[in-house]
Amino acid sequence: MKLFVPLTSKNECYKTIYYGIKRLVKVEKSIEDKLRWQAKCYNKTYPREMLHVDTKRLPLLKN
Repeated sequence: MKLFVPLTSKNECYKTIYYGIKRLVKVEKSIEDKLRWQAKCYNKTYPREMLHVDTKRLPLLKN
């Protein structure tokens, strides 16, 4: 049945190592940017720098 045979691509650029390395660099950069954003967002320099406040108004209670 030959199901595990590599298929030949019509486009020659997808067969090259240059394409694979270029794609790997792009994926690594996106992962690095995501990790840098998470570190900047959640790692604070001093306690209480990241503060969460709820501003929802509750109805008045009787009694």
